[in-house]
Amino acid sequence: MEWRLVVAESETKRKVIPVTQLPFVIGRGHECDLQILNPAVSRKHCELVQDGTTLLVRDLSSTNGTFIGQRRVQGLQPLDSDHCLTVGFIQLYLEETSIPEMLAPATFDEECDPMVITPVNTLNFGPRKIAR
Repeated sequence: MEWRLVVAESETKRKVIPVTQLPFVIGRGHECDLQILNPAVSRKHCELVQDGTTLLVRDLSSTNGTFIGQRRVQGLQPLDSDHCLTVGFIQLYLEETSIPEMLAPATFDEECDPMVITPVNTLNFGPRKIAR
């Protein structure tokens, strides 16, 4: 099973981040698989891991916590498709995807407004950096 995280800017505009390996670490640090440059996000905020066909999330002792919906993540928590994962103040939605979709690069709506999630208006995807 393959996964991707989606950041919704509006009902019609979104950013798609493929989860290319597990564990998948989310945080502010440059070593993270998904780097979110926002002061509310810890250097290593949380990680996604897989147990069989189930995707799980674990908070990595972040300052502001990791949430599934309104519930704070304690230990390993299952993360289902269409769940809202909140990291700092950033909301990410989990989607299952087929393998052919995962082979394509992350998609970005060229007509969308810049994604305002950091003071410098930048989202860094590991070795790739997206800025507008």
